[in-house]
Formats: sequence, C-alpha cells, structure tokens
Amino acid sequence: MFQFLPINISQGLIAITPELFVMGLAFVVIIADLLLPLSKKRRILDLAAFGLVVALILSVPNIFQPAKYVFNNMLVVDPFSGFFKLIILGSAIFMLLMSRDYKPLPDNKIGEYSALVVLVTLGMMLMAGASDLLMLFLTIEFASIIFFILVGFLRQDVKSGEGAVKYFLLGAFSSAVFVYGASFLVGVTGASNFASIQQYISAHGVTPLFIVGLLLMLVGFGFKIALVPFHMWAPDAYEGAPTPVTAFLSVASKAAGVAVLVRTFISLLPENANVNLILGVMAAITMTVGNLVAITQNNVKRLLAYSGIAHVGYIMVGFIAYGVFGIEAVLIYTLAYLFTNMGAFAFAIAIYNKTGSDDIRDYAGMSLVNPLLSFVFFIFLISLAGVPPTAGFLGKLLVLAAAIDSGYIWLAIIGVLNSVVALYFYARIAYYMYFVEPKMKEPIKPSGALKLIMFVSLFMVLFICLFPQKIIEIAGQVSLILRTFNGL
Repeated sequence: MFQFLPINISQGLIAITPELFVMGLAFVVIIADLLLPLSKKRRILDLAAFGLVVALILSVPNIFQPAKYVFNNMLVVDPFSGFFKLIILGSAIFMLLMSRDYKPLPDNKIGEYSALVVLVTLGMMLMAGASDLLMLFLTIEFASIIFFILVGFLRQDVKSGEGAVKYFLLGAFSSAVFVYGASFLVGVTGASNFASIQQYISAHGVTPLFIVGLLLMLVGFGFKIALVPFHMWAPDAYEGAPTPVTAFLSVASKAAGVAVLVRTFISLLPENANVNLILGVMAAITMTVGNLVAITQNNVKRLLAYSGIAHVGYIMVGFIAYGVFGIEAVLIYTLAYLFTNMGAFAFAIAIYNKTGSDDIRDYAGMSLVNPLLSFVFFIFLISLAGVPPTAGFLGKLLVLAAAIDSGYIWLAIIGVLNSVVALYFYARIAYYMYFVEPKMKEPIKPSGALKLIMFVSLFMVLFICLFPQKIIEIAGQVSLILRTFNGL
C-alpha cells in the first residue's frame, strides 16, 4: 500500500523539477526572441524543442517513483502523471519540429508562438498531476486560454479566427458547468482536495448531489477531449488552426484531458456508484458520430478531427472497464495515438508545403511520385483504423478486451462495428494515393525534421505492437499504483 507522504516545500519543488524547468524554459524563449535578429528567429523553435527534450528526460524517473502528494495535496507526483507528462512533452517536441517548416507561420511571430507552446505544455503537465478541484480548474483554464490563442494564431486567416472563437465560446460554457459541478462536491464534502474528499466518502458515502456534481464536471472533461456532445468546436478548430497546432491539440490536449478524467473519477467515484451506463452510452455515441461524420470529409484536418473524436470513444471504453486492465488499455491506446497521429500530421504538412492544400483529393497518385512516404503514411492510416501489425491495433484490442472482461460486451460490439466503418474513410485516402492519376509531377521533399518525426513515429507504431511486453508491463504497473494509491 502506497501511503500519503507529507513533505516540505523544498522536497515539493524537487518533486516538480520538470515543471519548474519548463517554466524557466518559457522565460529563456522570451529572452531569445528579444535578442535574436529576424533572420534567426526559427532557431527559437529548436531551442524550445531541445529544452523540452531535457524536461522529458527529467520526467522519466516519475514513472518509477512512489506516489506522493505535494503542496498541501494540491498536486500528486506519481507514475500515472509521469506517463502522461511524457506523452505531452513528446507531442510538444514533435509539434515544434513540425513548425520549423510550416510556411504560413511568420518569422516575426516565432518567439511568442514558441513561448505559448512551452507554457501550454507546462499547464498540461500540471493538469496531469492535479489533485485538488481548484488546481484542476486553474490548470484546465490556463491550458485552454493558450490553446485559444494558438488556434487563432494565423490572424489573417478567416478560418483560423472562426475556429478560435468557437473554441473560446464552447470552452467558456464548459468551464462554467465544470465549476458548477465542482461546487456541488465542495458543498457536500466541505473539501476541495481529492485526499480529503476520499476521507469524507469513506466515512459518509456518496449522495445523489455528489454524483450530479461529478457528471457536471464531466462536461469540462468532455470539452477537453472532444467527447460527444461536447465536440462541436473540434472540426472548425482543427481545420482553422496552424497544422502543427492541430496535431498538438489532437494529442496533447486529449492526453491531459484523459489524465484528469481518469484521476478524478478513480479518486472520487466509488465503484458502487452506478454511472457506467451513462458513460458507456456516451462512449458509443462518440465512436459512432465521429466515424460516420468522418466519412463525408474531404479536408484531411477535418477528417482527422472527427477521427480523433471517434478515438476518444475508444479511450472511454477502456476507462469504463475501470480495473487495472482498463486503465492499462487507456495508457497504451493514448501512447499509440501519439505516434500515429503525429506521423500522419507530419505527412499532411509535407503535402501542404508542396500543394498548399489539405484536400485529400490532392493526394492523388502520391504513391507514384513518393512511394516510400506514401507507404509510411499508409501505415499510419491502418494504425488509426486499428489494423495489425500496428500500435493502433494493440490499443483497440486492449480496450475492447477490457470491456469484454468487465461485462460490457455490447460496448465492445459497437467498437468493432465502428472499426469497420473507420476502415472505409482511411481506405479512401489510400485509394487516392494508390489508384488515382497523380496531380503532382515532382516528388515531395520533406525537411529533415519532418522525416525524423515520420520515421520515429513509424518505428514506434510498429514496435509497440510487435514488442509490447515491456510497454504493457510499465502500463500495468502504473495502473496498479494509481488504484492502490486511491485505495481501490
């Protein structure tokens, strides 16, 4: 049993060394922006990426350390938060590397752009470890406000502004409902930190008002991860945002949202609270809506947005399974999604830089002019569809197995049927690449950074499926510690 470890402020600061480093990095990036001439501004992206690599290395020990609360139970440092910090930092590094070659991004805005990316990364890292309702709200809002700015960063682009406004308005609404739900929990228990709320639940049990409060908080979480019916912002924000921001938003924001969702419900929702049917129906609707609407999309960013909504449904299936196996499935699915989606977006940026288009019909004949890159992208597509031997297949297999193991056979069947639907629109992209006359006569020549992202992602997508033992072992240990720490 992992016990609560009271530690002083200095030990707390040591425990959050990665977050402190990222905060310092933001100041370094801002200073570099002031000092470097316009012709060298793009180097700030390299500086920020290198700094986040260091932060990632500093975060690795979190996965192997005992769980402990810091700063009066406001934050928890444990393997679960450490796992999601690695995903968030990895996606931020990939995003900064993608941005080096994204042509619409003006050089004179690189400094503020990089600083915003570093700061939103900090916010999501703190989200992953938040163990107090106030800290949870502050970190969610901190990250959301910066994402509003990043989505609308292309100020001359009408779609970018439209996406940012929709994201902001729906974010404001969901935040209000989240706070309303949190106030129910504080009113019932008289506490805001998870440890004290757990003690109250153990002594007095839960009331209907407490459950209502948690479900209202689900609105805030649903907005962060684009869970139906809180997904309306996603397609327009994904289409309008700079493509590297879209990639980052699709992975990091979902990872942080999944982290707080799982931690909050694992910590505060007793196993005998009968809300899994509600969550199961939401997961089924999310999978179905995401996949059916994706069929009609021609813009690759909108298609990946609706695809991402469907993937949230699969993640919820693993979460509803609730046990160690279910949480383990959620962790592995999120990790697989990181590399699959980042690799796909790197390819989309390479195409955009060549054609100026995000329309999948402009991918016609890519296999003839770029056979190797087309094959790599094809691997990412079948991973998103959940076809072996890819990480996406392993992730879907685990979440569906967890659902069956927990008795949610009907949910697993819906998941399998949705996978068949998803196969159609991913195959549609492959059809254009392999069976339609090419529009381009010259091969695409992606930069070294984009090639690095694509081939690292390709390696991990195949490695996670073909050699899953160590990753499953780590995910299982992380899951076990999370549940043990919360007395489950």
